[in-house]
Amino acid sequence: MTSYPVRTLYTYYLFLFVLLYNILFCTHAFSQEHPNLPLTGGWFHINGKDRDGYIIGRRYSLVLGKTDNNLRNTISFNCSPSKEKQSYVTFFIPKEINLKEIYGKEHFAEKKFKLYTLSHKGKTGEYIVSAEVIGNEIFLDFSNDQKDAVASILEASKIYLLLSGQKHPIEFFIPDDSVTLPFEGKEFKFNDFVRTMLDRDGSFSRQLDTDYFFRTCSDLSAWRIQ
Repeated sequence: MTSYPVRTLYTYYLFLFVLLYNILFCTHAFSQEHPNLPLTGGWFHINGKDRDGYIIGRRYSLVLGKTDNNLRNTISFNCSPSKEKQSYVTFFIPKEINLKEIYGKEHFAEKKFKLYTLSHKGKTGEYIVSAEVIGNEIFLDFSNDQKDAVASILEASKIYLLLSGQKHPIEFFIPDDSVTLPFEGKEFKFNDFVRTMLDRDGSFSRQLDTDYFFRTCSDLSAWRIQ
């Protein structure tokens, strides 16, 4: 039996993933007009804390761009280790969308965004939020009058973000459980497939639920019991 390098097998299975994604979710490659990206239902945590003591949860999407890196961390949540620091969400907008071209510059200390969310329980949310923009990263703090918005992102099964006024929407959604993807002769749900890809090099990922953040993040836990 022929033996293939791990990297070759990974590339092969990711190719199958991309092929199935095209069949199941869209009829064309990545759309810059209205990207609609599958999103992991859980927040993945790898290793310990960052250098500032934050516990970081990540949600991943498949982005059909021009690079080999199709599986990407598109949303992260930095869980505050103490009352002196704020928790915050980061949207990593795919590089295929040129935010500098849309905005005219790479950095905004504060920029308004329109945000819509749908929770796992069917609760809808509509928010105007303020965020810092650095390159293609959008940082949204758990602070002031936008705590509800950040909490809704943590619980969201769908997220619809308008990048500029009422224009340039980007949408994230959790695929239906009936969608399965092949790996090593088995069928995996989207979430499980992503975790398999994350752990293929020997890393150990944990999947964190929303309750974990509300128990662990100092500012979220204090806000929830008010």
